[in-house]
Amino acid sequence: QAFDQLAEALKDLFSPEWWQKGLDGESFRPTTGALGMLLALSLCNVTDAYDMSQSEASKTAPYHYYDVDGFGSLKADDNYWHKTFEAERELWARLSTSSQDVVFATGRATIPGLHTVECNGVDTGSTGVSWLRGLANR
Repeated sequence: QAFDQLAEALKDLFSPEWWQKGLDGESFRPTTGALGMLLALSLCNVTDAYDMSQSEASKTAPYHYYDVDGFGSLKADDNYWHKTFEAERELWARLSTSSQDVVFATGRATIPGLHTVECNGVDTGSTGVSWLRGLANR
């Protein structure tokens, strides 16, 4: 159920063009990394995420840290399965309090916990924002 709710939130927050980026993907099922991030952001005041958004290192890093040759030429920037991959990475970059230059150079994005984020000027009636706000209030 959490995967489906996150997928719906991402569809609500990002325009359809996002689902054609990268390698296009096969499934709207979000990555397990995205669920892990939401768990951390719902429990912690601040989360430092490493290479969850695009960075200099992710351009050349292998797809899996433990399997350098297992996926051939795929790099950490590639994802052939998850349509949500690029949108997830953009979401973490946008939520980060670190500058985009720092995130790209270091791979480190400092993201405030969901319960600390103000949603002023955001359409809180949207399904995606409502669901994320619900996570923050647990």
